[in-house]
This record gives sequence, structure tokens and C-alpha cells, in this order.
Amino acid sequence: MAGRDIRRETSTTMTTPATPATPSSRSPRGASQRALWAALALLLLVSLAGAGLSAAADRGFGRVEVQKIEFMTDLGVPMTAKVYKPAWVNADNPAPGLLALHGYQSDKEATTTFGTIELARRGFVVLSIDQFGHGYSTQHPVDTAIMSGAGYGLDYLKSLSFVDGTRIGTFGHSTGSIYAVKLAAEDPAVGAVVALSGNGGSPDIPSVRNYLLVQGSNEEIGGYREKTFPVSSLTTHPARLEAFGLPADGSLEWNRTYGSFADGTARRAELVSGTHLGVMTGGASNTAAVSWFNDALRAGEQDEHWIDPSSHVYQWKEIGGAIALFALVASLVPMLGLLLRVPLLRRAVGSEGAYRGGRRTGLAVSAAVSVALTVVMYPLLTQKGGGEDPVSAAVPFLPLQMGNGIAAWLLGTTLVTLCLFLLWRRFGAGRDTSWTDLGVVAAEHPVGHIAAAVAVSAVLIGWLALVVEAVAFFRGPELRVLWPMLKTLTPERVAVLVPYFVVIWGFFFVVNGLSLNVMARIPSGPGQRPLVLWAKRFSFAWVAAIGGLCLLWLFHFVPGYMGIGPGMDVIGQPTLGGRWMMMLNVIIPQFTALVALNVWVQVRSASIWLASTVGAALFTWMMVGGQVGVF
Repeated sequence: MAGRDIRRETSTTMTTPATPATPSSRSPRGASQRALWAALALLLLVSLAGAGLSAAADRGFGRVEVQKIEFMTDLGVPMTAKVYKPAWVNADNPAPGLLALHGYQSDKEATTTFGTIELARRGFVVLSIDQFGHGYSTQHPVDTAIMSGAGYGLDYLKSLSFVDGTRIGTFGHSTGSIYAVKLAAEDPAVGAVVALSGNGGSPDIPSVRNYLLVQGSNEEIGGYREKTFPVSSLTTHPARLEAFGLPADGSLEWNRTYGSFADGTARRAELVSGTHLGVMTGGASNTAAVSWFNDALRAGEQDEHWIDPSSHVYQWKEIGGAIALFALVASLVPMLGLLLRVPLLRRAVGSEGAYRGGRRTGLAVSAAVSVALTVVMYPLLTQKGGGEDPVSAAVPFLPLQMGNGIAAWLLGTTLVTLCLFLLWRRFGAGRDTSWTDLGVVAAEHPVGHIAAAVAVSAVLIGWLALVVEAVAFFRGPELRVLWPMLKTLTPERVAVLVPYFVVIWGFFFVVNGLSLNVMARIPSGPGQRPLVLWAKRFSFAWVAAIGGLCLLWLFHFVPGYMGIGPGMDVIGQPTLGGRWMMMLNVIIPQFTALVALNVWVQVRSASIWLASTVGAALFTWMMVGGQVGVF
């Protein structure tokens, strides 16, 4: 919170209505309308090129035919999936079939990071499903009793005419690895299973044929390392020794194959470098899965289609998706410049008012308070979401399990920050200032300003939606990196946008708007270029808004890399770690991009209404589009 010594202009200036900035006065020098159109076209082309690269990689660069399907289950609700079929495979030349199972809070697209593409381009038919409650299979909730419908996926796989029903396997990551093992234990048709970040001490393991565990050396989630650390010590864990059929006083040797593929007794624990997500995305995981299934289901045969297991292309799907995603979001910058030149939308440009902003001491205090709030509130309030989500059970119109944890954290942060802001206005440097002085209420046509800001926001988000839908219409990929980001929305997901948008908009308006862009505003100097001002404000905003998340990440993961153990486990609070600490790997870069965009819109338009609405709409789309829930 900014201190009392923050500078304000003279009383004469304070009582003079601020002159609204015009689009031209806030435009970068030389940024003509023609240059903005050129930038928009270039970013669109780059985005589409990235989408093309992602789609080509998904098809193994011509070696794999990919088909999106939907099939009806015995529950009377559909399940969505993708079939990855090698180009040379058909009903007359069937191939081994594999069922790919993603983890909790993921979807079928994520399976390409841990084997789907690499297996398909080497001659395996792979079916990757959206488990119930995930992706587009959301007419039935997550249901562990039926493995979230994984069995229906296996039945469909075996029904395909180009799949050799005598050579079937299952593989999955995290929760998907648990389901993969259970299916293999229950169905004798499953001749091999790969569990990535799996529970190596599961009592189901002795019942499966040809089992491979791929374990991360820095696994942070307790349930996948028998709540023991370091992972290397699991070689003598009783549950693991029993699961692998070894003597109680024996020792499991990493990267050694026990038993025989011929009679289904092959067992192996592969130790790879990385965390829970690292196992999901690692090249070593892909190599291990390819080698294991080839040995188990094809007796190690290497025909004319064979490719060395360590030769990978799957990462190009993620690289292409990243290019497509970031270029499209970046296109909002020239699009905004063009919109603010339209006469009907010009009122969206506001004024930062007469209040100048803060000195270094006040900014440091504000950042420190923000960081401290995040460190305390993120691990505590996110517990309101997840597998045991109490919110969705009580409030039907808030169905997102993990999303409710995020919403609880955002809401708590909003309320505390709002209280601090009101105290600042009452007793701090913001006293004796009007809402117009602060730049919150426009000096002229305040209602028109808000309406124009909403209209510009709608056009910007509509532009993103138009491109995303067009890519999907032409059978292009989702715009994503590892996790669902700008996912095409089903009507059911659209219906839940509003309640989450209200919470998220409040967060952006109070935290990014009233706090960072008013209370802790970095003043602009005379003649200062917008890009320079953006760099200054973004640097501060990043520390204030995201610094706490980075400290939590460091606290939790660095001790793990040092061999001590995940930070939350070390202090005896493992429930505060787990998936919510793992999610920081996604949340931190996501928030970084959103804060960068939010600050630019604020600098460009001097409107916290426009900046807050754009940021909130974009984040709501990202959250609602990919979260676990039932609709």
C-alpha cells in the first residue's frame, strides 16, 4: 500500500478536471494506422503458422491419421476422443491398440506429451479419451468408481476394425496411470501397461501383465511416491517390493527389467529426471513408453516403419501451440490501437486523473504487502477447490472443481485488497481525492466511457474467439501449451462463464486496477514513450502480483531438487502442496502474460475499466474452457 509521502500535484491541478487522453496522444510515435494493420496481419499469420506446425506434429508429420470422434457410453452420455492411426494400418493390416489416459485436470490433448504421437508414428493405434468431467466429456462428473469412464474407452478401442485385439495396452499419467493399471488388472486382454508418475506400490500391480513404472526423481505429490522422500529410497519400500514380487528384505533396482515379456511377468521401474509434470513432458518418458510397448506387444520387432525410440517430434506440437497462442494474444495490442481510432469507441480512452502516483518507498510497501498476501492466501484458499471441492457440491452454477479453488483465492485477495485501498483513501495518500482525480470515473461522460470500454473489450475478445473457432472449423489444433488455454467452448461451458467472470473481474478491477494502477501507480514522465512506461509499470506489477507465487514455487520445489523434500511436506503441511503447488507451473506464466497485457491496455487507454474487463474476460475463458466439472 502506498505511503503518505506519495506525490500528488498541486491543489490547483487537483481541482482541475483532467483532460481525457486522445488515441493519438497515447499512441507510440510512428505507430500509424497502416503500421497497426500490418502488425495485426503479421501476428495473425504467425499464429496460423504456429497452428499449422502444431497440427502437423499431431499427425506425426504425415505418418499418422488423426480423427476426432464421439461415442455413446452405457450411461447414456457421450465420450469424446481422438484416434491416432498409423497411415499404413487398416482392417487388412491391423496394429496393436493402446488406450491413452490423461491425469486429473487435463484432457486428451495432453497425452501427446507422454507417448501418443511417438507410439502412433511407430505403428500403434492409440485412442486418447477425454475422461468424464474433463475436456468435452462433461455430461457426467469425475467418477473414480468407474475410473471416470476409462473402461468405455478400452471397449471402444477393442471394437476398431484396424486394431489387433490380441495386442492391447494401456498407459497414462498421474490419475490416468492409476486407471491404466486397474484396467489391466481387470481385463486379461491388456498385455502391457505403462504408468507414468504412477503409484509403484499399488496392490493391483501383481495382477497386470508387463508393467512399466516411469518415476520422476523429484516427484512432489505424495500419493505417487508412497509419501516417502527422496524418491531414490523407494527401492526398499515394503509396498513397492511386494508389488514387484520381490522379497521383503530385498531391494528394487532402478532401470532393470525383471521377469519375462513372453509370460507377462516383465516388470521395470524407470527413474527419470523431473517432477510430476516433468515426467508428463519428458523425452525420457516417451522413449521408455515406446520401447516397452514394442517389446511387450511386438516382441521387439523393428519393421520398415520403425523409428529409433529416442527420435521425437511430439514437442513440436507444444512449440507450435505456444507460437499460435502467444501470437494471437499479442495481436490484441495492434487491434486495440485500431479500435481506439474508431470515433464511436474513442470514449473508451480515459484519463489517469490528477493523482500522480507513488514514490519508491510507497511502491516497495505496496509490493511487499501484495507478495505477503499471496504467500498466505494462495495455499490456504485454493484448498476450497479440487477433488473434494465443497463449493460445486453446494452451488450448482459453480461447477468447476479446481476452478473454485482459484476463484476462492481471487475473491479473498480482492476483499483484502479492497479494504486496504479504502483505508488508503481514508487515511493515506489517497485522502481528499475524488474518483475523477484517481482516474476511476471519467471527468466527462462517465457512463459513456464505461460503455465504450465494455464495447472495446467485447470486440477484442470476440476477435480471439473468431480466430479460435475458425481454426477449429478447419480441423486445426487447440491453441494451448501443455494445458487448455483458448479452448473452443461448448454451450454448456458458456453458460457458466458469467458467475466466474464476476469474481474474476472484481479481482482484476481491484487488484490490477485500484491497487496497481491507482494506489501504487508509477507516474509517467513528460514526453515518456508508452513502451517505456509499460516496461516500468509491468516490472513493478510483476513483482507485486506474481512475486508471491514465485516465492511459493521456490519454497516448495527447491528443497525437493536439493534432496530434502517438497517444502510443504518439510513443514508438515503436505495438503497445502500437491496439485496446487504443481499448478504454479501453469499459473505463473499465465498470470505473467495476463499482467503484461493488462498493464499495456492501461497505459494505452488510461482506463482501468477497459484493462480490467479485457484481462478478466481472457482469464475467465482460460479457466472455464479447461477446468474439471460437469455440465
